[in-house]
Amino acid sequence: MLPFSEKTALVIAIVSTLLASVADVLLLYDASANYIDGQFLFMKDISHWRLLVGQYLGLLSIPLYVFGFYYIYKRYEKKSPRLGKLLFWVSTFLLFPSVCYHIYCSAVAIKVKDFFASGSPPELWDKNLDGLRIFFEPMAVIFVIGYVLFSVILFWSIWKNKSDLNPRKAFFNPLFFYVFCILMHLVWPLVGNALLVAGFNLSLCYLFVGLWVE
Repeated sequence: MLPFSEKTALVIAIVSTLLASVADVLLLYDASANYIDGQFLFMKDISHWRLLVGQYLGLLSIPLYVFGFYYIYKRYEKKSPRLGKLLFWVSTFLLFPSVCYHIYCSAVAIKVKDFFASGSPPELWDKNLDGLRIFFEPMAVIFVIGYVLFSVILFWSIWKNKSDLNPRKAFFNPLFFYVFCILMHLVWPLVGNALLVAGFNLSLCYLFVGLWVE
């Protein structure tokens, strides 16, 4: 039992997604960055204060998403309790790699800054980065699989009336919003880059706001 209403829990989750989105922008946003090549070269120009604030703002806000996931679980408790528990545990599990990602971003940024400050040839950066990939690429794969699984099950179950939610709420799906962020990145990078780096958190904000609206 929560010491406050379920709607209040959802509001806490919404505010948390917005704070975490700010954290992502502080950590990663660059209007001219190439986020597709996976080289992280844009991070050499991100200031230390942005890395510090972005990291800790994300670490403090992301765990509070659990209140939103709890709200979702409660919408399934009567009709499909097992499905509700599955969604709750999958979504809660995703919080761990998400928090780790914030810590990792700061570490990579410092690595990039140190590498270029040392005067090392830029062409050697890829080899240096290869030594780090084993620490984050498997985590990224696990995260993506879990995120897609959660989004697909959520859409199907709401649309099929497995919960107490109106079937139209199925279209407030995080995966839909994330695809929109990717398209914006390709079409309008100035705005799309900000949306893309905060895509995961904004997509959950989209979901929670959709659930909050009557």
